[in-house]
Amino acid sequence: MSTPLAMLSSNPVTWCFTVVLTVLCVMSKIYSLEFGYANFLNENYGDFIFTDGSSIGDGALQITPNSGNPTYQSGRVLYKETFKLRRSNGSTLTSIDTTFVFNIRPLTRPGGEGLAFILTNNPALPSNSGGQWLGIVNDQTNNKLANHIIAVEFDTRKSYPQDLDDNHVGLDVNGIISKAQLSFGSTNINISSGSDIVVNLQFDAISNSVKVNASTFNETVRGTYIFNFVSYVDLSNYLSEDVWVGFSASTGNLTQLNQIKSWYFRTIDIDMTGTEQFMWLLAMLILLPVAAVCL
Repeated sequence: MSTPLAMLSSNPVTWCFTVVLTVLCVMSKIYSLEFGYANFLNENYGDFIFTDGSSIGDGALQITPNSGNPTYQSGRVLYKETFKLRRSNGSTLTSIDTTFVFNIRPLTRPGGEGLAFILTNNPALPSNSGGQWLGIVNDQTNNKLANHIIAVEFDTRKSYPQDLDDNHVGLDVNGIISKAQLSFGSTNINISSGSDIVVNLQFDAISNSVKVNASTFNETVRGTYIFNFVSYVDLSNYLSEDVWVGFSASTGNLTQLNQIKSWYFRTIDIDMTGTEQFMWLLAMLILLPVAAVCL
């Protein structure tokens, strides 16, 4: 009788399939949530949670309404599934790597107020969170620990003395006074010009760094990010285990369309156990000879 090993050895196709399946199982431990959209279609509605007035239109996520009265609006669009921030033993679970294209088209000159990438334990849109609040908080909840929200804002209006200008990125923790911020003024990027802006955003669970790389679409095609921002935050200090991911935005008396035109997102499990690390190394060692057999 042939042994399972002999059967696999005598059938390269079965062997290749088994190895690929093993690698995918290991990878499923490493990437706990991953999705990507080159654009957004009506059939994608079920993949997201929309607040009132948010929608899909013109191939993009419309975070605030793209029709009707555009003033003093706020909105959120979140992916339908949460990801786990920690393991059951309490250790930090995930790093985050996401790339998206946004387009902020001013409806007034200038436009306002801003768009944010958010991580939160509460998907609900705060009431009265239009204007300066960016759909993140409101005047009653600003800076409250119970908010459980981390945001990277792309601010198009100088609403506070602390704001650098009307063209900056900021890291917000439970409120809209940024923990750190950097103006786009030293680059040729105007985030509310109606141009497509490509952003790569990374939260590193080991170093607690937050890295924002951005560029115009044309610069990115040439393989360069011309804007780089780094700050630090330990997500586990502010977020509990089940985390929603998405975008928020707002308008005020100055208005704009806040659009996400494409989005790729993944979480990366960097806190593998010894067994998982062994399985990962084993899979990589097997994959090298498999490439020779299968190809």
